[in-house]
Amino acid sequence: MAELPTGAVTVVYELHTLQDRFWRLAADANSQDRLMQAAEQSLLNQSGVQGVRVVRSSHFHGFEHSDRVVLHKWLRAGAEEPDFDHHGPSAASTAACTAPADFYREDARAEMRILLARFLEARRITPVELLHFPGHAEEMAANRAVVEAAVQKAARAQVTGTATPANRRHHDLMELTHKAVHELASEARANPFVAIEPAGFMAAAREVAARFPDRPEFHVLRLLAGCLADSATWTEKLHRIGLAAGADGIEIPELKPIDMVAAEMMRTPSALRELAGERGTLQAVLKFLMDLHGGRVGAVLGVPGEAGGAESLGPLIAAGLMPRTRSALRLSLLEELGRPAWLRPAGDLFQEMEALNVVIAGMTEASPALGRDEEVREAVEQRCGRAIASERLAIALQGARTTFEKLERLVRLIQLAPGERNKAQLRAVLVQSVSPRMLLHELMPARAQRVEAAEHLGAALALLGAGGVEGKAASPVAGPIEEELLDILRSEVVGSKRPLPDRIDLLVRMLGKAPPPEGRVRTFAAGILTRALSVPDFLPAYRQRFVREEREALQRLQRFAAAVGASPAGA
Repeated sequence: MAELPTGAVTVVYELHTLQDRFWRLAADANSQDRLMQAAEQSLLNQSGVQGVRVVRSSHFHGFEHSDRVVLHKWLRAGAEEPDFDHHGPSAASTAACTAPADFYREDARAEMRILLARFLEARRITPVELLHFPGHAEEMAANRAVVEAAVQKAARAQVTGTATPANRRHHDLMELTHKAVHELASEARANPFVAIEPAGFMAAAREVAARFPDRPEFHVLRLLAGCLADSATWTEKLHRIGLAAGADGIEIPELKPIDMVAAEMMRTPSALRELAGERGTLQAVLKFLMDLHGGRVGAVLGVPGEAGGAESLGPLIAAGLMPRTRSALRLSLLEELGRPAWLRPAGDLFQEMEALNVVIAGMTEASPALGRDEEVREAVEQRCGRAIASERLAIALQGARTTFEKLERLVRLIQLAPGERNKAQLRAVLVQSVSPRMLLHELMPARAQRVEAAEHLGAALALLGAGGVEGKAASPVAGPIEEELLDILRSEVVGSKRPLPDRIDLLVRMLGKAPPPEGRVRTFAAGILTRALSVPDFLPAYRQRFVREEREALQRLQRFAAAVGASPAGA
């Protein structure tokens, strides 16, 4: 593609406040920075506001498409918000169709995608193709069971809460459906199109638009649907779409119908499984969605033996010239993240967490916009929360042979878990399930081994710090360990009769491998070392004591002093 067209986009930033479990528009601006300050003031100064969020609303001119993404969100503790509205329309929320033209609305097509899913996916077609190619529409109409089932579901949902009987609405929808099919078939007979190759779509589309100035989009979609009609697989269809979109000099009027078909493909589960490859695993589908959202289309999407026309879609998506497709990719990503399936079905909780972190890293790399998306971030954290709440956590802890190993496992999970809420939940599990009495018994089984055990006690404290288990929340586990370790330091370092260099070296050897986190032990160790460093003869004596390893001993001392916050005083 030699040169991409220029698309006009209007971006508005909106401030929403959460009141009575509903998000309400409070303000809008052309700059995000202005709303960030207003968001902070709303949360601080209005007691009735339970949360605030900043939303970017983008309108893509020429495509007649708008996209809204939550960029930032803050909630008060205990605040409840409505469910995310990324699951798409339902039959109950879609405006009722009263004329054949209503079937062509975007919300009606989205409902159609769900109600006719089995019929559409078995034939590798989308709702927009069904509505514009008579062969597909007539096949559907001939399959009475399919039409009856779909119409029955729609009719029941649309009359719920109204006085209209379901059978009347069912009758009206059936008549409307057959009328729409008849009108499409009549139009195709009156104005047939010659079959074209995908690469010739742009030129043919311009001729069709000039031939039918009253309804150019409808007839161009008829042309495109015919071009794609005999695609045997979703992969072949995407390949043809790419060839059609890759023509030099293509403009927005020709890209819009291509974008409409591609977007509906990206909302079709069977299409995602096929296009993702690797047997359509959840991890493969997530990677496919993230890569395509970022405009990275691999050659794997090409039809074997051909150039892979789908690759031409990458620059268009990245440039915002297929906005419906990009929005569809994001919505499908949110839905896939919400699926109950595991990323690593045969793995343990650690492997599941590691796979989730791979997804997060891949998302940021493939499409930075997704990495900044608040709803995507929350969907990832909710998936992690479900994993923590599953039986996999108990299985992961049951495999620990000792209390110390259980501590290590929980800290590792805390470090792997995305989201502060998930980390806090795991910290609570740690405090409840790790017995300090058992831990002390394992780490220092005999009083004669107190010095040897100090290193292990220090490692246990360092683990708690690495897991963010600090302050009052850590006291049930950390408190007894700190008391024992402080007692060892008082007797073996402060109260010892050995020379000061030997005592300090013992302190460094006990705590140097795993310096203690912020707390009483760290403060106590820093005080001992600071006082030693303030003695004028200490450093000369220390160098003399370790003359054969002077450099290593001094580096060890400096590292420990920095770790505990002691003043080196010339060391």
